[in-house]
Amino acid sequence: MAANSNLLTFTAKLAAGTAIVNVGDIPALLAAARWPDTQAARYVSAIDKLEPNRTRPQALDDADWKTLRHIWKERPEPTFPMAEADWHPYMEDFECAGTKPAWMLVPLIDDPCLNTGILRAAAEEEFERKLRDAIEASTIQVRETLTMGVFNPRAGIVPGDFRGLVMAVTELEQFAAQFSIAVVLNADAADKPMDPRERTSLLRIIRALDVMANLKERGAATSVVAQLQKLGFDGPNESTIRKTLADARALDPDRNRNSG
Repeated sequence: MAANSNLLTFTAKLAAGTAIVNVGDIPALLAAARWPDTQAARYVSAIDKLEPNRTRPQALDDADWKTLRHIWKERPEPTFPMAEADWHPYMEDFECAGTKPAWMLVPLIDDPCLNTGILRAAAEEEFERKLRDAIEASTIQVRETLTMGVFNPRAGIVPGDFRGLVMAVTELEQFAAQFSIAVVLNADAADKPMDPRERTSLLRIIRALDVMANLKERGAATSVVAQLQKLGFDGPNESTIRKTLADARALDPDRNRNSG
């Protein structure tokens, strides 16, 4: 039984209509859900100093901060974390100061995008290990791509890259739920509201076909239902057809038919 997606923290999205997934794609899919892309800007989390003939930065002491406050006397004292763009004027003032100290000022910059990439790579490796353990323990079921038969880990070695193995979405949902990840299918295009311009275009086509078929004002919907049934279609129903024809016939033309 799949977990309630509303109770899970992260979301892995699949294309509408997906029933099976390549097992080799699952670690990256879950890692991307756990650590999604971020648009956050780089920021300065703290500042240190690097003294001459030293290879590692050191913390600023009270005397250092007194020097910096003098250099930045025309600016508010910086507070961290600070956006990298906001930090630039402080760094420029330091570099251009006439009484600049012998040590270098070292900003500690955090890059959320880079951090996300590192965390995602680590998560992908972890999910790969968890996935392999689950397959070998038969706690989840995977199938062989060629035969669609259930893969028996006791009868064969799990391929290093999971090549040739697929998993049902229902199985993936259960596996991902262990890590608070919900697996959802993107809404099908048929479930999305139609764009107004697209609807108008379709109604214009229906209006033209209506005139070409010389349908009567009354009983046209019944004739359309009969033709649809001959063609092997079970819908739409007569009331839907009647409303659609009425909407098409009510369209105002873009120009007068008698105009040039």
